[in-house]
Amino acid sequence: MAPPAPVVAPFFRASIVIGPAERRLFDCRLDDAAFLAGARALPWISRQNLRRLFAAALLAETLGAPILTVEGWRSNAVERRYGRPTRFVSGSWVFVLMLRLLRRRGLVARSVRVLRREVSRCTWEEARGLQEAAGGRPIVGVSDNPCPSAARASRYLKTAGNTVVSVREAVSRAAALSGDRRALWDALQPSPREALLAPIVEAPNWALHLTSEALGALGLREPPLEVRLARTLRADRR
Repeated sequence: MAPPAPVVAPFFRASIVIGPAERRLFDCRLDDAAFLAGARALPWISRQNLRRLFAAALLAETLGAPILTVEGWRSNAVERRYGRPTRFVSGSWVFVLMLRLLRRRGLVARSVRVLRREVSRCTWEEARGLQEAAGGRPIVGVSDNPCPSAARASRYLKTAGNTVVSVREAVSRAAALSGDRRALWDALQPSPREALLAPIVEAPNWALHLTSEALGALGLREPPLEVRLARTLRADRR
């Protein structure tokens, strides 16, 4: 019997703001150069999330697998026009929106499906939600550094058949990039300054991760420390 088909799960990095610059990327009148310039000008965390989703979509297209996303913390602000109040949405909602953009630009095949759930506020809950929603199918997680979500995801998905790959590994396992896909991939890379500052910005998260690992070694692993903090500090914004 053939093994079950996998699901591809990009891990979301919150939080982002969807404002005029982000909405402009959906303008069908944008030529390729203007679209790439707009993508390159996005804030780094927005660009990193788009990069993770893009890499996951390319891998899903190659594997003939759906994308599964379960990030449910409504911390991402959508700035609305005409004076309407700001709307807060989940990471899963943002990933579905990003995939729609990539399909519209012809950068991802329309055959790539997305399965959306909203059940988590941290990587531990995300991994558990993915395993439940996957229904026994193997999970290929997609994440990257410098934030510790890749290390956390690898730890939390340590079961037979599940793997976590970096965005570069995901792209290397996908089909060769065509010219327009290569151009977007290059536009989504961190600038030298971002690459230099990112480890400094993420130092508190890594300190929390390592502390949680140390407490786990003492038998205080369930739930991990970062989960306790997430449940205390990350109340959904209605």
